[in-house]
Amino acid sequence: KSICGLVLDVDGTLTLDRRSFLLDLELIRMLQQIAAKIPVVLVSGNAIPVVAALSRYLGFDSWPHVGENGCIVYYREQIQHICRKSTRDAAIIVEREMSNILRPSWQNSFRYYDFAYVIMGRTNIEIVRKDVRKILNSKGFDWVKLSFSGYALHFRPPEASKGVGALKALKIVDIDPSCVVTVGDSENDVEFVEAGFRTYAVANADIKLKNVAHEVIPAPSSRGVKLFIQKLYHQHLLGLEQ
Repeated sequence: KSICGLVLDVDGTLTLDRRSFLLDLELIRMLQQIAAKIPVVLVSGNAIPVVAALSRYLGFDSWPHVGENGCIVYYREQIQHICRKSTRDAAIIVEREMSNILRPSWQNSFRYYDFAYVIMGRTNIEIVRKDVRKILNSKGFDWVKLSFSGYALHFRPPEASKGVGALKALKIVDIDPSCVVTVGDSENDVEFVEAGFRTYAVANADIKLKNVAHEVIPAPSSRGVKLFIQKLYHQHLLGLEQ
């Protein structure tokens, strides 16, 4: 079946590796060619101004994009709010109590629902998550969802889902999600699978994603996405001229 759209995570997927913010420019050029014909939708944990700027300056702004891990859709200078509950108050309480371990992302000033924190030092992520959960539960914020993107710990409302955000974005441009594929690298991208998407994991993805992905691409981060796209061209699944 021909592929009618690509839904892509950004950090760790379009970047050179999972520790880098450098975009793979060779991959971006490939995606620009594809975006001229079919949707290339970015679905990211970044704040919406970052996602909107990326889409504009990389040449993908014919299509809708998703920020805050599924909470907000941006399309043609319009913002659509999908989430209803903000985790701001919960995040601030935890930030005060764990300021020696959690550093707020500079993007938090531009966020509505999902708030991100960088874990400082070599602290074990699961221990941090447990400590954060303990504070949240004791303060009446047991409804807050925690997830780690590989870059930051995210405080998320219960309805937040990258998969639901992607479905909303595709609905705006009337694209059938059954012929769309998704690619990601982190535990948050499991939500693509939960929303019914055919999902591919890059080789260096979180084990939680690898366990549920339809396929694991045998190369990491952006190299994996380039390999995946080359395979689609080779199998004539994109229906585009190379």
